[in-house]
Amino acid sequence: MGKQTTVEKMIVALERGALEQFGRGEIEGPLVLCDEEITYFDPSVESRREGREALAVHYEPVRGKPQYARFELVDPRVQVLDGTAILTYVLETRDTPNADSPGTLWKVTAVYHRFDGGWRVVHSHFGLYGGTTPRDFQVATPPADLKGLPDPLLRELMGLEDAAMQRWRRGDPWAFWQLSAPDVTYFDPETRGRINNAEGLRELYAGVEGKIRYDVSEYFDPRVQPFGDTAVLSYQYRSATRRDDGSAGNGTLWNTTEVFARRDGRWRIVHTHWSYARAGTA
Repeated sequence: MGKQTTVEKMIVALERGALEQFGRGEIEGPLVLCDEEITYFDPSVESRREGREALAVHYEPVRGKPQYARFELVDPRVQVLDGTAILTYVLETRDTPNADSPGTLWKVTAVYHRFDGGWRVVHSHFGLYGGTTPRDFQVATPPADLKGLPDPLLRELMGLEDAAMQRWRRGDPWAFWQLSAPDVTYFDPETRGRINNAEGLRELYAGVEGKIRYDVSEYFDPRVQPFGDTAVLSYQYRSATRRDDGSAGNGTLWNTTEVFARRDGRWRIVHTHWSYARAGTA
């Protein structure tokens, strides 16, 4: 990444400060940085957390309990889209100050928006670096009826997403590539780090073309957070094959973030983050 602008430096500094406090078991500072309507994914939650109050309940058990002794933001990158900034990085946390001690790696997306009172986090997505898929999960809510979604923007973006997904599950990844902007960034559990542009994404998709096949494609609780010409789409997704009796297997449950930007009159994906929901570390 080239020389950081003032905004990019500020966003990274805000995130680093929140991580320092959280590592000491101080939750108030990180919560103040969050917008009241924040949405939040991490591997431990059964579904997306919505709102600062819900996130406060989620954080409460760690209050006063050190979470890690050392952390590092690896390769932070900030995409600034008018009043919205997408911060992505790999987070390494260690239980001891010793640099040689085993650490945990996370892929992190934090979407900030500039309000009258300053920059606040409106969406956060923590995914384990690799990790294991959940087993025997149950989804509390039924799959979404995409045609019946009440919000017009949500219907439009989910229509784009589902059209690409129907091709993806039959081994054709190129609809997602065509939907992505040239400066797209991308995380999934198996990438070595962040993919930084459409050409990198092309290489990834070329490697999986024709290799992905599954029958069941279900979306749970999709939500869009609009910020002018930027929109944060998040949902949980189940991919599964059908058994011989026609029933669906458990498959894989995913936490999904897609950040869209409107360019030249059309919505394009500028950041994607896929991670295993309720994932383990081994």
